[in-house]
Amino acid sequence: MLRREPTTIKLTPDDVKEFYREQTYNTISGSSEPAENQNHATETQQRSIKERILGERGRSHESGASEKENEYQPNKRAARKTNKTARGPKRRKTVPNNIDELENFEENPIFETLSHAEVAVGELAASWVDQFEEDKYDAVKDMLNFVLRACGCVTLVAKHDVASADSSKETVAEIQAVFEKQGSHEYPLGLAGNSKNANWRDFKKRCLEFVDQVLVTAGEQGILYEDDELVELLITWLGALTTSNARPLRYAATLLCLQMETTLCSLVAQTATAVNRAQRQLTNEQRNIDNLLKKARSGAKLAAAKDRAAQIEQNCQLYSEHKTYLETFLQDIFNTTFAHRYRDTDPQIRQECVKHLSHWIDLYPEFFFESIYIRYLGWLMTDQDVAVRHEVLRVVLRLYQTQSMVAALRQFTSHFKDKLIEMAFYEADTRVRSNCVQVLTEVSRMGFLDPEEVVKVASLIFVDDEDLIFQKGKTASRLFRDLARFIATVEAQSLAEFMESNSATVEKVAGSLELRIKDLLKFHGLSQMLVEAETYYNSAVSTKPAKMRSYNSRTAKLVRVCQNLFALPRYHADGALETLCGYVLYDFSANAEIAKIQHSVELSGAQTFFVLGLISAAATIYCEADASEFHQQLFSKKHDDQNNDRMLYLGKLIAQLDSLFDVFKKTHLAVFLGLFTQLVKHRVCETLDQSATETKITAQLLKTFREDQLSSYAPESPAYYNSINFHFAQLFEHINTDSVEVSLRVEEVVREMAEELKLALQDADWLHAGSTLGKLMLLRGTATKSRLLSQLMPLIDDICSGAASLPLADELDQLVESNRATEYFSCLLFLVAENLETLANKLKVDPDAEVLDELHRHLLPLAPVKRALLELVASRAQNIDFWYAVCSMYLDVFTTLNLLKYYVGPHRDVLDHFFDTEMSVEPLSSSQECLLRLFLILEAQVASEKQVELERTEQEDVNFETAQVDDCERRLCTFVAKMMLFDRTVGLEPSIVSRVKLNRGVLGSLFNEVLDYEQAEMKEEEEEEAPKDQLPEQQEPQEQSSDQFLHTNTSVPNLLPEPVPDLVL
Repeated sequence: MLRREPTTIKLTPDDVKEFYREQTYNTISGSSEPAENQNHATETQQRSIKERILGERGRSHESGASEKENEYQPNKRAARKTNKTARGPKRRKTVPNNIDELENFEENPIFETLSHAEVAVGELAASWVDQFEEDKYDAVKDMLNFVLRACGCVTLVAKHDVASADSSKETVAEIQAVFEKQGSHEYPLGLAGNSKNANWRDFKKRCLEFVDQVLVTAGEQGILYEDDELVELLITWLGALTTSNARPLRYAATLLCLQMETTLCSLVAQTATAVNRAQRQLTNEQRNIDNLLKKARSGAKLAAAKDRAAQIEQNCQLYSEHKTYLETFLQDIFNTTFAHRYRDTDPQIRQECVKHLSHWIDLYPEFFFESIYIRYLGWLMTDQDVAVRHEVLRVVLRLYQTQSMVAALRQFTSHFKDKLIEMAFYEADTRVRSNCVQVLTEVSRMGFLDPEEVVKVASLIFVDDEDLIFQKGKTASRLFRDLARFIATVEAQSLAEFMESNSATVEKVAGSLELRIKDLLKFHGLSQMLVEAETYYNSAVSTKPAKMRSYNSRTAKLVRVCQNLFALPRYHADGALETLCGYVLYDFSANAEIAKIQHSVELSGAQTFFVLGLISAAATIYCEADASEFHQQLFSKKHDDQNNDRMLYLGKLIAQLDSLFDVFKKTHLAVFLGLFTQLVKHRVCETLDQSATETKITAQLLKTFREDQLSSYAPESPAYYNSINFHFAQLFEHINTDSVEVSLRVEEVVREMAEELKLALQDADWLHAGSTLGKLMLLRGTATKSRLLSQLMPLIDDICSGAASLPLADELDQLVESNRATEYFSCLLFLVAENLETLANKLKVDPDAEVLDELHRHLLPLAPVKRALLELVASRAQNIDFWYAVCSMYLDVFTTLNLLKYYVGPHRDVLDHFFDTEMSVEPLSSSQECLLRLFLILEAQVASEKQVELERTEQEDVNFETAQVDDCERRLCTFVAKMMLFDRTVGLEPSIVSRVKLNRGVLGSLFNEVLDYEQAEMKEEEEEEAPKDQLPEQQEPQEQSSDQFLHTNTSVPNLLPEPVPDLVL
């Protein structure tokens, strides 16, 4: 049967009671009020409904006395004699769970009809109106029972139950009490929308249409205006149900009341239109009468005109009365239903309130578009439910986009503007946050945002995933697109205001410029806004002053921000890329006409940075083509010549490339390097037959790289990603060494720098040698690595000797502070990684090779590295940063050498023999003591910050008070993780391991997680059961890049709050 289609939820009576005993009212701010309208029915009324449900003999409906008194008197049971014999347990009377358990159940005709898809809702509504004319209480009973059945309630009311509106609350309380005792509830109105049965899928829609048609039909027949009880009775009984604690009852009644308000709005709006039309007609007739009075012999026409005017005036008065009459009902429904249910505990009800308020404002703005009503939207913007917030902002956005309503929203904006800005920053849901930015865009279009507020909102476009307010998720890109539109809207308004006040000057200047003056003003305003927004972001929004990830560096973020802006038609249309190039190259000092508005056109250094960013963003989009998420915004799928067009734009850019380099090689070289790397990476010049231009600029960049003094950066330094060094390293990853000229030039630069390094090491010029090593390490990219290795391998003895001879006195502090000492370790790790990676790959590809020869060739050059590390670790340098770097590298190298056994497959015996005889890697006991000493210093620093006392052994003699290490907890945990890996591969003395773990109880959870991680890994390996004929070391390793070889084998668990300061990075 159709009534069985909705989902049935099995609940015990106690569960239902607990579920529905919630407070009905709950303010958006979280405060709650006691549930209202919980008046209990009298004992007689409770008994009347219960006995009908439980199958007791009903009263005689023909009893005249009962009908007269409008009261139900249950039949009395016959007296029974006491039975002294044993009796079984008394049978408890139960409430039926569904209509199948009721005998002779008569389905509600409205519910039964609407449960069919093919139903004439208008005819059903007309039938109900006719029924109301004949017997209003019988019609109201059917309407109320229809609501109950739509909620899955098997308890139906009788005609006499609705005869008295004064007892509506008591009757609803009885219905609710029995409804809660049902063991299961079918909920057609709430769940039928998910049904696969077509008859139920649109049940909710048909219910709302039925209520709508009832009022429309009543209005057409005049009953709506002649009999005010029609609406009053519906408001009374449905309004009583809206206060029920049972959510299905409350939801159904609220939904129908809101629909009644919507229909009444439509009727009032039609009536208001009729009033206005009648008034215009009356005005015309009055004018006609005045003209006839001035003419002679127009008596007949004058009398007819007066008759028409009287009839029109009568119609106008009737329409006005109808309008006033319906507005009274509008106010009643709003006060009794919406004003309470908009803060209901059920978010679905709150969402329905928002939707219908939106309809009311659209249908009858004369009444509802007032601050007293639209303020509810402002209050619900911070609702605890995401769906409600989304619906509210969707409605508010539509209101702001309606031009006729803009002026009336000024008061609403002044009250809730700050809340909108706050939501734009801290809202958790992407859709809501995006809608909020769209609303602010419309607010700014109206001129309701102050300049400071504009900058504050615009700064959000610089937010990244290292900021606490970053919007995570796949749809985060939508938010940044909306922020780009916000910036474009504000910029367009500013330009329009400027043009309005300086139109004459702009027209005069336009004739003296080759470029379009409006485009220059546009990009000037955009760049200035970005400068201010970035400044605000850095000072008030950014969580960290320095970014730890490369893709969050300033130059990388510049391109990402500018891509969102360039993707807008305003900034990429009409050959914008060519205009941008011409703009940054134009010499405004040569144009005297532009002096009057020069401050509004000429770019500052900060603005030039963002204009270059737009050029780089455009080049990135055009180069990546379909791989770019912004490409489709520039070229639609229907655009057949998109490939030709993008190459045309890139060709114009390459034509200006040489000039751009000449202008920006000293001021914005990092941005230019990023732009040129994109062109080289995608071989654009080669495709466009512009290889000569690429070769020329490459040669100029290599010359700049060779001659300029580049700063050194610590491996984990965030400043590295914003430096020229990082962008040169990216260029050397993709530089076109297939070109003979470029290849020769790279070899020449590497050879000259290798000679320079050799001389610096011979002269013991540690600073110069460290600087040269730093430059050489930038050349370890894929395209230039082989040439670098060919020059560095012959110098490995000199480099190791230089590292071991580093001064340990005052000069060391200068080396460490300038990060020059770090360059030695970076170079050594690079050489070790390359040798071991080459060896592992060779043995993996050709397992039958002469293993001993390969080991000699690749491992013997590392003997100086081993010797230098042992000397440095044992040196006990006073500079803690230097000593930490040395010990970290020591652990990395020795751990990796021993892990090499897992990469050589069946040749492990040969490797063990080689290690034992020619290159023993067993660390000295004194080296282990040095590692422990550094651990004690780091441990003491962490204990001092945590203000905990440590347990010590008698042999400890470290001056803990003078030890100073920045970010000590991270360093300690990183160092301990490497020590534990070292212990598992090489082996530490047991006393050292015990000392490391001695104070784990007071050093914090991060320290314990590192130790537990190592123990868990070891335990997991012990539990694994490998086949007897297959040793663990025989498993082939995965492919790895050489730069990651050491880091992969000495990896630290992902427990640390910051990236591991591994020198190999």
